[in-house]
Amino acid sequence: MTADPATAPAAEPLVLHGDAFARGRAQAELCPDSIAAVRATVEARLHGAAALLASPRITRYLDAQCEFASQHDPEGMAEMFGIAAGYGVTARALFAFLHAGQLSGLPDDGCSAWAFVDPAQGAMVVKNRDLRGPALPLQRVFRHTDPAWGGRTVLCVGSLGAPGAYSSGINSDGFALVDTQVVTTDQGVGLLRYFMMTRLLAGCASVDEAIAALHAMTHAGGGTLVLADAGGTIAAVEIGHSGVAVQRRTTGWLARTNHFLAPGLSDRLAAAPGDPGPDVSRARLARLTAWFGHRRAAPALAEAAAIMASHDDAAGTARRSMTSATPSAATTIPAALSGDNVSPNSNQAMTAVVGGVRYIRLDTLVAAPCRISRNSKEMAPIDNASTDHTSAPIIGAFQRTCIVSSIHAAGSVTANAAPNCTSVPTRKSKWAQNRF
Repeated sequence: MTADPATAPAAEPLVLHGDAFARGRAQAELCPDSIAAVRATVEARLHGAAALLASPRITRYLDAQCEFASQHDPEGMAEMFGIAAGYGVTARALFAFLHAGQLSGLPDDGCSAWAFVDPAQGAMVVKNRDLRGPALPLQRVFRHTDPAWGGRTVLCVGSLGAPGAYSSGINSDGFALVDTQVVTTDQGVGLLRYFMMTRLLAGCASVDEAIAALHAMTHAGGGTLVLADAGGTIAAVEIGHSGVAVQRRTTGWLARTNHFLAPGLSDRLAAAPGDPGPDVSRARLARLTAWFGHRRAAPALAEAAAIMASHDDAAGTARRSMTSATPSAATTIPAALSGDNVSPNSNQAMTAVVGGVRYIRLDTLVAAPCRISRNSKEMAPIDNASTDHTSAPIIGAFQRTCIVSSIHAAGSVTANAAPNCTSVPTRKSKWAQNRF
C-alpha cells in the first residue's frame, strides 16, 4: 500500500561535509554497520557481470573512462576514492560497479520519471526507484556541503557505496533532477551519468544552466534526466555519447522511462533478442501519457504516489513487482563513434558543481518537503525524524520507490533556513592523479 506523502514521517539525512574525498569516506564512517552490505552488493554486481568485465575490450574501455574522469572530473573521482577507502574496496572495483549497469541490458521494469509545471504553483518532479530487496537498507538521503561551494547545499536520494546524486537530487537554488536508465549502443569515452548528475547540482542554479553544461560535456552515453527549477522551467534530456536531445517547457508535463524518443537516439537502444524491457518501458510511458491527458493543474502528491506505485507491463496488466534488474545482453560499447548527432558533444572540460532540497519517497518516505522560493536561494531545513528501513512493505524481492520534489514558484522559508547560496568556485582535487 502506498503511503500518503503529506502525512508520512520524514527521515534525517546523512550529513556529508568537507571536500569530495572526505564526503565519500564519511559514508562508511557514519554508517559502519553498512560496510559488509556495501561490499556484498559490489561483489554481487561484479560477479554477475564477470564475463562482460573480463572482455579485453571492456577492460580497455574502463581504463579510458578512468583516464577521462581523472582529467575532467577530479571531484567526482575524489568522492569515489573516498567511498572506496571507507568501505575497503578497490577503486577499480567500485568504478566497474558504477559502469556495470550501463554495459548490461534493459531491466524488465525500471524507473519512470516526470515533471509537471503549473505557473501558479511551480514545478513538481517525480521518480520511482526500483530496487532489489537487499539494496533497500543501503538507500539514504544525503545532505552534501563543501567549503568550496560558497554556501550551496545539495540533497540527494541515493545509496551507500555510490557517489552523490546516484538517483536524484535538488540544490539550494531550487534546481532539481532525476534520472532513468537507458542502455544504448551510442556509448563511448565520456562522463558517466552518475558523476555528471552531482556536477550539475553543484554548479547549476537553473534548468537552462544545466542544459548549457550538458551540451558542453562529453558523455559516456546512456540514460535520461528530467529537470526542474524554481523559476518554473522543466526539461527532459536524453543522453547519448554523440550528443544530447532536449525537450524544454514552462507549462505542462514531460516524462521519460527507459528508452529514447529523439531521432538519432531512439534507434540506438541496446536490447537482446526477446528482451521485454523495451516493450515494458513504452507501456509505462503510454500509461503516464494517458494519465496526464489534458491535465492543467499539478497532480496532488497522493495522485503522484498512486500512478507511480505500479506500472502496466507490455500486456497491459498492472503490477507492483519486478522480475529482473539487469538481464544479460551483448556488449554495448561501440568500437568507434557512430550514428546521428542530436546535439554534438564538444569535448570541453567541465567545471565543478553540487547543492540541497526536498524529497518524498512515496512507498517508504525518506524526507519531508523543503520549500524553495523563486526569489530566495534559502532552503527550509528538513524535519527531524528517524529513518526506518525495515518498516516499509516489500513485495517479493523488490520494492518500488517514488521520489517527489516540489519546487514552489513562491513560498515561505523558516527563520533558521540556510544562508543564501553563492557561486561555486572551481578547484582541483588532490586526488585527481589517483589511478587504479
